Amino acid sequence: MTASPGKVQYGAFPFRSREERSARMKVRKSLRSLKNKPGAQVVRRRGKVYVINKKEPRFKARQG
Repeated sequence: MTASPGKVQYGAFPFRSREERSARMKVRKSLRSLKNKPGAQVVRRRGKVYVINKKEPRFKARQG
């Protein structure tokens, strides 16, 4: 079975890096300052958006 050149096959998703995924998440203004700190990551768990920081574990927040 051959796929036509412009279509994506079922189950095939382009790989996105963590930076690309976090750039697309909507983050509240109150979390933006935490997001910009060094070592911060924006993650989605169970439908909620979290900002976690591996360098400074006390800097963490939840949205939603």
